[in-house]
Amino acid sequence: MKRKALLLTAVFLLAFLLSGCSAMFLDAGNLMAPPGATGTRQEIQYALKAVAGDELNLCYPESGAYRSAIITVSDFTGSKINDVVAFFYSPENGENVNIAFLTQMDGENWKVIFQKEKAFSLVDRVAFSDFDGDGIDEILVGWGSPIGQKSDICVYDFSNDKMTEIDMETSYNELAVGDFTGDKSSELILLSLAKTEAGGENSEAVSVLSPAQARMYDLFGGKMRCLSELELDSSVIRYSLVTVSEVCSGKTACALDCATANSKMLTQILYFKNSQDGLSVFPPLSEEAMNETSRSAAGLFSRDVNNDGYLEIPTQYYLPSAYENYNNEASPLDLVVSWKRFDAENTQLLLVSREIIKGRDGYSVSLPIGWEDKVCIYIGDNMLTLYEWDGSERGELIYQIVCTDQTDLDTLYNKYELMYSEGGRYYAVLFGNSSFGMDMTALKEYFSLIS
Repeated sequence: MKRKALLLTAVFLLAFLLSGCSAMFLDAGNLMAPPGATGTRQEIQYALKAVAGDELNLCYPESGAYRSAIITVSDFTGSKINDVVAFFYSPENGENVNIAFLTQMDGENWKVIFQKEKAFSLVDRVAFSDFDGDGIDEILVGWGSPIGQKSDICVYDFSNDKMTEIDMETSYNELAVGDFTGDKSSELILLSLAKTEAGGENSEAVSVLSPAQARMYDLFGGKMRCLSELELDSSVIRYSLVTVSEVCSGKTACALDCATANSKMLTQILYFKNSQDGLSVFPPLSEEAMNETSRSAAGLFSRDVNNDGYLEIPTQYYLPSAYENYNNEASPLDLVVSWKRFDAENTQLLLVSREIIKGRDGYSVSLPIGWEDKVCIYIGDNMLTLYEWDGSERGELIYQIVCTDQTDLDTLYNKYELMYSEGGRYYAVLFGNSSFGMDMTALKEYFSLIS
């Protein structure tokens, strides 16, 4: 059979070559090469080649909202036509990144109005925002290298018919852009992790060389002006997610979902309190009190859980255990979460909802309001069980949800009612004799699969 297949392949190739078609068509590079640029993008590349040479080697940002080497989303010259920022490697040594800005000066031909080689090997990210309130975007570019901390950040401002580079000459680990002061223009927040070193005979002691910090800037008088700075939690080893969002009416804040040295997650909320107090952090740093947002789930981040336009913060909640000696923290993937909204005026978190996240089985179940003090819980490898709770002992079964396969559903769990099935997983429930009134219709309203 194999010999026959090889023979047919040889006959096909011979017929193809004798047909007059070029053998270049079979070249792997030709088969895999993307189509060339056309239209406006081709014109932009022609303009870039005038400064970069014919061998145009583009550089793509590593993170952020814009991952293209040629970005056309902002009118930063005020010409009523979107301009271009582009990145390419140095045509001479191929290591340093060049930045170039292009615009249609005459409404037709693209022209490079600014180009500079930077002493960095990559672009971390690009952002467009109005930092000085003139109604026209400035361009923020973070520069970096493949190792560790980002190396530098620059803001590019086009005014008086020329592009000016404002080099902040400062390193950072993360950044956020938003209107935090409410003045209708944007501010930049730069975030840095604590710098530490190990010491002692066994290198167990850790000393902090410089604390974790947040610094907020605006653009004033052609310079990036530091408006405020404050110290952050030095136990944080990584800013896992930075979210800029409205947290309550008229107040935009920055939520930092952070990984800590003890394998926990926590959230720090940065917000502008007022012109006198400047940038503030919640919860406040304290050596005595633990951050109330500390949690065991590595992938649990702040988000708008009820679609009200405000960001909610996850905090871990503990329901009573249904069985003696059962540990509710047995798995970091299964936990009960209280979602809370930040009240900036009274500096507190307000409860929005609670849910049980069964991460190992890919679903969550919201808790009805008022159940918190009336239920106890048991979470197993493939099951979630809720019982009534009188304050000291468990009572009637409310429901038990299992995640199983078809075989066990037909045998072990044949008395359970099927709720959902997806990807070979079957989610079924057994209801007890509870007076809570939970049935299949009601439970489906609270149940959701985790994507």
